Amino acid sequence: MQTNTVKFLKDHVLSSEYNDLVTASDINAMIDVLDVNAFEIRGNDFSIRGVYPLTAMMNSVCNPNTQNSIDRDFTCRVRAVVPIKKGEEITATYTLTLAGTMFRQKQLQDSKYFACHCIRCKDPTELGSHFSTIYCQKCPKGYMLTTNPLNVLANWKCNECGYSMKSGDVEELIETLEKEVSELPLERDVYEEKLEAYSKLLHPNQHIMIDLKFTLVQVGFEVQPEIS
Repeated sequence: MQTNTVKFLKDHVLSSEYNDLVTASDINAMIDVLDVNAFEIRGNDFSIRGVYPLTAMMNSVCNPNTQNSIDRDFTCRVRAVVPIKKGEEITATYTLTLAGTMFRQKQLQDSKYFACHCIRCKDPTELGSHFSTIYCQKCPKGYMLTTNPLNVLANWKCNECGYSMKSGDVEELIETLEKEVSELPLERDVYEEKLEAYSKLLHPNQHIMIDLKFTLVQVGFEVQPEIS
């Protein structure tokens, strides 16, 4: 940012008259406003950011009651995804709903500069979805859950036998599996094998499992039926 934006503006865009009036701190403040409030807009051959002041006023929760989409003409449309009662807050999300709490907390703090305290983030089971839950490797029926979802450094503990894991070990496991998935060839048999292998480590609803299932559905549709 300092090289590509601040220095570029100061050295090549601002005239000498405005260069003295607009400081590097001023430009960084504007960058911060854009980082927090802008929406990413992706096309087939471009990626830009758009500022929609009214949409940006909505607070972020990880189980939002709206979803926004940006049309080809760059109009941002906000649609309710559940019934919203009169007087109820209209909410959006600033992160990925199909991600676990550990990722969402880090992503929000890194990019939006706040820690989320929504009901989903405060619940170790993520409102019963078990989107972050892994299986205990010490007992057959246990779920490993974080002891404090709002603290990424908190230990994880089995709800059956009490076995404990450090958050760093859980994070390393998840990152390793995510890396494996990112390198998989788009072949149905490979995804089915990986889904079966991970079923011994991850809850069926864990976000990596959901990602595998989504991709498997897409790959399955691409496979043409054999003609006898």
